Amino acid sequence: MKQYAVAHASKGKGPSGGLTDHNERREGYVLPKNVDPTRQHLNIIDRSYESLGHDLDERARTVISKSGVARKVQSNAVLFNPMILSGWHEQMTKIMEQGQIESWIEDTRKFVEDKYGKENIISFAMHADELTPHIHACVVPIMHTINKKGKPVIKLCARDLFGPEQLTQLQTDYAIAMKKWGLERGMNSKLTGAKHQDTKQFYKDLPEKILEKKAEIEQLQENVKELKKEVRIDNAWKTVTEVVDGFAKRKENKQKEAEILTLREKVKELTSELKKSNQERLKLGNALKDALGNYNKAMEEIQKLRNSMNIEISKAMHKVISLINSKLIFGGWPFRIEGRGNSSGMVIDINRTDEKGLNKGRGMTPGI
Repeated sequence: MKQYAVAHASKGKGPSGGLTDHNERREGYVLPKNVDPTRQHLNIIDRSYESLGHDLDERARTVISKSGVARKVQSNAVLFNPMILSGWHEQMTKIMEQGQIESWIEDTRKFVEDKYGKENIISFAMHADELTPHIHACVVPIMHTINKKGKPVIKLCARDLFGPEQLTQLQTDYAIAMKKWGLERGMNSKLTGAKHQDTKQFYKDLPEKILEKKAEIEQLQENVKELKKEVRIDNAWKTVTEVVDGFAKRKENKQKEAEILTLREKVKELTSELKKSNQERLKLGNALKDALGNYNKAMEEIQKLRNSMNIEISKAMHKVISLINSKLIFGGWPFRIEGRGNSSGMVIDINRTDEKGLNKGRGMTPGI
């Protein structure tokens, strides 16, 4: 299963005490429900940036004043850009369990420093007390450029560093940096149509989404049970299969049963994923749709198999009856046979007739 890199950035303007408390887990901060207090000792938080100021907006103003930004900072200007850097749950948990998290942090820090400037970072913290290990980094959007007169200038401009195109490039660049950690870039949102969801709204909608996914899983499990019933072959089919020297289709049917078992394992995997990650639960819907698609394909294949076997059974029955009618003589009189099928086999009635076409008696072959 592919594991994707995660890089998200937003805007910070005014008072930022709450965001600073959350990112740096400062004393007195009330932990949200998604934080595990027993894992807080695993967090790695760089507190050296506190010398720049108490909160993020204060630190940003300190960096701006030292940077030599030419223009006066507007009251509505974006002072800093908070970032979340991570990867999919399975791979990040693996990195954590293998004791490589500090190396991953350093690679991520180097990526941020190279892209936005070491001197523009005002906060850097790794959280391991939430479901998936991730980094909160905050940078001041200061850039060195050339003005219309050809002179070098320093300006504060979040739009030029964190606009739509730049955020798309951020995803690509971060995935390249994280390739050594088994993480790759996801599909472009322009192709998938995916939109970023606000964190507060995500947690608000989460309980309802969990119930929806559980209902989908339960329905899928019921569908699997019904599918297994459909692939049972009656005794009549088995008997006729022996008469016609065994159909190769039986092997195909076993393959379909194996596909059903694989589908059941997929359901178990999806159920496990649902318990593991709140974020993974949003993506579980796509996997469930794939599983349902596989189920529908399996149903179509089973139906095709049953239709094909019914045709072969009919051909075999008519072939046997035709052979007996054309080759055998019973007591010197012509006779005709009729085939009757039931759930336990096939019965052939033999009706003897005299020259006038009157019935002379009935013979019956055992079920074949």
